[in-house]
Amino acid sequence: METSRTHDDREREAALQQLQDIERAQAATWLDHPATPWWWAPYFAVWSGALVLSVGYLPGWGSALGNLALVAASGFLIGYHRRHRGTWPTGDIPRELHRPLWMLLVGAGVVMAAATAIGFLVSVWVSAVVTDVLAGLLVWRYERDYARAAERARRRLP
Repeated sequence: METSRTHDDREREAALQQLQDIERAQAATWLDHPATPWWWAPYFAVWSGALVLSVGYLPGWGSALGNLALVAASGFLIGYHRRHRGTWPTGDIPRELHRPLWMLLVGAGVVMAAATAIGFLVSVWVSAVVTDVLAGLLVWRYERDYARAAERARRRLP
């Protein structure tokens, strides 16, 4: 009887280890990559301010071309980031990263609402400057929180 119990315990431990190995492999694209470069948050700040100016000041085709240029700049950034990381995150997100990702999405909505309100109530230029600062701070904070959360996930999934 004791031999059977020890064998069952070893099988259970092996199965648990396999499950942890699978979870670690799924989380790898979210956790194992170089840090983002120092200019990441300032890039988003300038991009966000430029978007406000493009939407707020450029008429007709000018706005369309300005927005197209901003989309191209986003495409460049995504391509750069994929080459820099060697991959793009896919699959299940480690639970430690849920909060930073949600905070980024909620923060982006808040920045967008603030940009719109300030643009209508004050001026587009003030809106662009405020958006520039808020977007830069949001991305900086997200990167910091993401790095901390990823470190917790790495400790949980050795």
